Amino acid sequence: MQYEKRWEVIEFIGGGGQGKVHRVLDKQKVKLNPQAFTYSLSRTQEREPGMAAWPEIREGIVGIFRAEDPANHGALKVLHAPDEARNYGDQEERLRRELEAMHQLSHPNLLKVIDVDLNEKWFVSQFYQRGTLAKRSGWFTGEVLRTLTAIRPLIDGVAALHES
Repeated sequence: MQYEKRWEVIEFIGGGGQGKVHRVLDKQKVKLNPQAFTYSLSRTQEREPGMAAWPEIREGIVGIFRAEDPANHGALKVLHAPDEARNYGDQEERLRRELEAMHQLSHPNLLKVIDVDLNEKWFVSQFYQRGTLAKRSGWFTGEVLRTLTAIRPLIDGVAALHES
């Protein structure tokens, strides 16, 4: 798929009737060269004594930190193939409408789309490292006020989306 030119899949996040979602790393922001880093570490004895830092090692360490920064990640949604999808007939139209709505409305509680290819039926949105509400469901058990406080921003975002 075309997304692989820019995005490296890191892990599966979840899925539903429309598609699957993966956490991805933006290869345009993070340039990792593990071969050069490994090579540099293996040749430390050949370096001049007293060298404070070697450019390859520094670049490797910086690359690792950039790869761990959530700002360099995204959430890739890829639509299911026809035989895996629920309601495949209107799947593409739903995706088009979803993306159009997200592009037209800027709201702090809605996803921000970073990259998209409607022909290949995928898009990448901002990644939220705290995960989905489903993964944190135990956090809300028996906590009505905490639940209402947490869900309110989501309701505001969805209301703004429906209003537009």
